[in-house]
Amino acid sequence: MAVNVEDYVGIGIDPKTGRRHAINYLPKDADWETDIYQFEQKDKLIGGVDGIDNVQAQQLSNRTEYLKARSEVQAQRIEEVAEIAKEASHSSASVATIPITIPTTGWEALTGGEFCCYVDIRNEAITEQMTPQLIFSVENMKAAQDCGIGDACQTLDGKLRIYAMVEPADEIQATLCLFGVASDSPAGLPIASTTRAGIVKIGEGIDVTNDGTISAPGLADADENGIPDLIDDASATDEEVDEMLNEVYGDQPTT
Repeated sequence: MAVNVEDYVGIGIDPKTGRRHAINYLPKDADWETDIYQFEQKDKLIGGVDGIDNVQAQQLSNRTEYLKARSEVQAQRIEEVAEIAKEASHSSASVATIPITIPTTGWEALTGGEFCCYVDIRNEAITEQMTPQLIFSVENMKAAQDCGIGDACQTLDGKLRIYAMVEPADEIQATLCLFGVASDSPAGLPIASTTRAGIVKIGEGIDVTNDGTISAPGLADADENGIPDLIDDASATDEEVDEMLNEVYGDQPTT
């Protein structure tokens, strides 16, 4: 409730009018107030829209309205993500999430349109066929909004392109949801190829420990001669070669 200039301060009936005064309410402004005013001992009781007794309440009201607006936007995005995920679950595609950092450098200028710049974040797992969705935590939401970063992003082969109205002054953390990811791998990520990173399977002759260490026992080189033991064991020695040559051509000088 706003305190007006002529308001009776106290509990009960206004002694001048014999009735309760009309209640006016503070205006709502969705703005994040960085600091909250601290009343000083010298401050005088002044009501009204700009009265000092309403400063704190106005600032807190603005913050509440700001958080309410942001939470509604976030809830809408979550619903959109859930809807896309639902559609993906009925197709041969799935969803992958990747934590990303939106940088302060590497931005390219654009001419015309609502967005004045863009930046590419490279990731070989991303393909042009995927649909991106950026999700921001509460602590990063305001920074993203101030720069106009949100739904304006697109996937290209090997990278995510993010558009902004203003280049960010600080790095912004986000979660990238990728829809339309090929589901022919257990993790819902694309299968690796010669030009794209992705999921691979371990074939024969390769060992994997519980901590994910990959080794190839057949390529061990115990004598460190640069030749795998598997090949060393299958190769003939110099003496064996001489013996075979002698059987074919007779006694030959030993090399």
